[in-house]
Amino acid sequence: GVSLIFQPIFGVISDRLVMKKNLVITIAIGMILVGPYFQWVFHPLLKVNTALVGFVTGIYLSFILNGGVSVIEQYVQRASLTNKFEYG
Repeated sequence: GVSLIFQPIFGVISDRLVMKKNLVITIAIGMILVGPYFQWVFHPLLKVNTALVGFVTGIYLSFILNGGVSVIEQYVQRASLTNKFEYG
């Protein structure tokens, strides 16, 4: 459900960025930090509050995995249109 909230937000941001890579780089950095997140944030937080860890992990993974897919796909489509390459 949280990823459905991120997708329209990412759409508006990526429309404003056009061919800039800021959002793509942000998602790539988030993907790189998945391992450290589970090791240093998820595990210690799980001992404190299970509901909080579920909420934080849901937001983080929705941002990276579900919302990020549409951003990457839209960037590839725009790059192909800019370079006159048929994408599909």
